[in-house]
Amino acid sequence: MGKKYWINRFPVCAMVYREAAEMIGYDPEEAKSLGLGRAIFFAAAKSGFRGAGARKGYGAKDYARDKMKQKIALKGYDTDSVESLNFAGIAAYVIHTEDGSIRGFIGGEPIKPENYDKQVREKCILQGGRMGYLRLKIYVMKKLSELSKAELNSAAVYKLYESLRDDVRLNEFLEGKFDAGISAEANADSTKGPIPAAKMADSAEV
Repeated sequence: MGKKYWINRFPVCAMVYREAAEMIGYDPEEAKSLGLGRAIFFAAAKSGFRGAGARKGYGAKDYARDKMKQKIALKGYDTDSVESLNFAGIAAYVIHTEDGSIRGFIGGEPIKPENYDKQVREKCILQGGRMGYLRLKIYVMKKLSELSKAELNSAAVYKLYESLRDDVRLNEFLEGKFDAGISAEANADSTKGPIPAAKMADSAEV
């Protein structure tokens, strides 16, 4: 018997919140960072927020190494600008770049927009093909468009995510079971060149 799902929940969650962020008014790079950050937050919550210090054998050298990595990661950011803002019904920590835009901020490090491309876009294409990625993106956008501007920045986004997170992962979704005109739109948008997809380990379910 084949796999029931073509992808896990993590990329679906990140995509829902990324598209919601852009609809709220964040620019594309900010939206990618916020969307991926929210998926990481939910995955960490599910695992009990087990940080580095909870790892067996984690000592002073490990701490020093992680602090150096953090210092490098924060280069180009205003470290005095970390703040909490309401994003889709839950407080999100953000940090400002030197040009004034924002990035999600988790575990002492900014969430890079390019990591969204690797962990969400490329993974969807790797496991479901370009059409699978476009079908999922269009479906998510259609569902979010049914929410008001106020609802997009509320817990309604999580409720929407809950309502679709397993159906869209079914293999049948890739076959057009929930199409409602989605295939035609995806086909129209699939004429662009191929997208390289690196092999990536599965992220935690959210």
